[in-house]
Amino acid sequence: MGHGITNNDQVFSVREVPWHGLGVVLDEYPRSIDDALDKAGLGWRVTPGDVLVVKAPEWTDEFGTKHPAELIPATGFKANLREDTGAVLGSSRTNTRSWTTATRSDSSTR
Repeated sequence: MGHGITNNDQVFSVREVPWHGLGVVLDEYPRSIDDALDKAGLGWRVTPGDVLVVKAPEWTDEFGTKHPAELIPATGFKANLREDTGAVLGSSRTNTRSWTTATRSDSSTR
């Protein structure tokens, strides 16, 4: 797979099959970026979601009853989700200023 295209990737070409033989071949060029994204199978948007962390793990009591883990939101973080599938694309900080300030003050005390 020297092309680096995975099963999750989408591509298109116009009038010719690309060297890797993958993707959709269009008869005409797309009329807009939205048209191109749609024809490439990329007509989805990124939406934010909560990042949760485990405050207390799942546990089983002495009677064998399972109790679920306690989850809490990770303050200052959001997940980047693919809107159509809900797949997690990554995560990002919601407040970079506080991180930058903390980093600067941490490095100045060394």
